[in-house]
Amino acid sequence: MGNYPKTPQQWQADFEMNHGPIADLVALLRQNCNTYQTISDKYGVTREMVRQWRNKIAPWFDLPTEKYIREKTCTLQRLLSSSPPLKVQPIFEALKARGLTPKLYITRRPVTGYRHLNVTRHQRILFLNGYKCRLSWTKALSNHPTSYWHVRFSKHTIEPFILVFLGDPIQTAYVFPRDFLLRTYPLQSKKGEVYIFIPLSGESSGYRNHFSRIHWPDYKEAWHLLERGK
Repeated sequence: MGNYPKTPQQWQADFEMNHGPIADLVALLRQNCNTYQTISDKYGVTREMVRQWRNKIAPWFDLPTEKYIREKTCTLQRLLSSSPPLKVQPIFEALKARGLTPKLYITRRPVTGYRHLNVTRHQRILFLNGYKCRLSWTKALSNHPTSYWHVRFSKHTIEPFILVFLGDPIQTAYVFPRDFLLRTYPLQSKKGEVYIFIPLSGESSGYRNHFSRIHWPDYKEAWHLLERGK
């Protein structure tokens, strides 16, 4: 008699007789961060055997077989569930204390795949209420006799909102629509940098004619501007 291919039911019965419930194997294979090595260690078989198992049962349980898809999905899941970079953790804590839910901004690079937000001087971004927001913060007051916070942003900023956090620890925050700032302040250098002087009192002042351009209370803790439709 010839050897006939096993039916799915026969294959499952043989597997469960030797290795336990097939549902456990399926659950492990559905977790994208599990490698063939981790699964093979659990069952005491080779990685090649696990690969063959996956290919065998993939059509029965609708399992993707493309390794690169699983690896990229795993990387993305890890990034989204990980803690924010140290430099922006105080900002995340400040936002959560205000009842907001910040999310990491994940970029995708063609060569290196997914990565965290790039927390450098010119690239601080997060998602808040579905909006991509540029971060800016300053820890110390200017030494000018009139106390004010001195921050800046660039004309190259493309995010619709700029969040400015003041103090160490953070004392307060301002929410500025990008287009509003670009209309309010002319470019002040060849690099396209815009300098903002926020008075410590939160009220308008006349230093270099900067303070009087904005009615600061309108933008202090103005999280309502991030509501959809505003």
